[in-house]
Amino acid sequence: MVHVCYRPHVDVPSSRVGTAHTAGSDTDSFADQPSRLCKRNELRQQPDACLPAVGILVGRGITSKVAERASSTMVEGNVKVYLACTSVLYLKFLLATGIQGGKKFRSGGRPPEDASLGLAKTIGQGRKQTYGLDKTDDEKVLKAREAEHRWTRIVSNDLESIPFALFIFGGGILAGSNPTVHAGAMTVYTVARCLHTYVYAHAMQPHRAICWSVGVLATLVGVGNAVAAIL
Repeated sequence: MVHVCYRPHVDVPSSRVGTAHTAGSDTDSFADQPSRLCKRNELRQQPDACLPAVGILVGRGITSKVAERASSTMVEGNVKVYLACTSVLYLKFLLATGIQGGKKFRSGGRPPEDASLGLAKTIGQGRKQTYGLDKTDDEKVLKAREAEHRWTRIVSNDLESIPFALFIFGGGILAGSNPTVHAGAMTVYTVARCLHTYVYAHAMQPHRAICWSVGVLATLVGVGNAVAAIL
């Protein structure tokens, strides 16, 4: 397609010719207006010239949307892992406290008023409840007290570790930490804590120390992952 631009003749008053050539602005600007209008018309008649720029903008918009959806999916994945692991840890802790309570009844480690409860007569086998302060040489009572102290330490160890770990892993989600590292670290931590309870209850060393160390290491990985996300 050929575009022809007509540049009309413009009569310039003779009185302004000298001024126009001297200043070089008014007359030239006025005379160039048809040319500029012609160029604008050419651009309007050739919209294909703008298509590459439009394509770039559309491409950037699509890429941005895809990135946003991918980020949202990763966050949702982190939340699901967090909720699953938290549920497992809570159920494990609930089971541990239940066993600890039963051990206290058997060792006579409950408050005196708890002797009237049904559990004191069934699980505690009618044993006198004195916080475990009464002296005794009964082998069964001594073994029951040892088991009670063991489960008390299991619960205490959970309380020393789990709340801080959940805080760290939860903060990592809010900080937008790496989802793969987050899921791996929290899963390893959860498994390590469950195994720690098992080996502690069965007096297994060095298994208990290994499980404890793995849990701490997984928590430190969560710390590093969260910090890396905010730097």
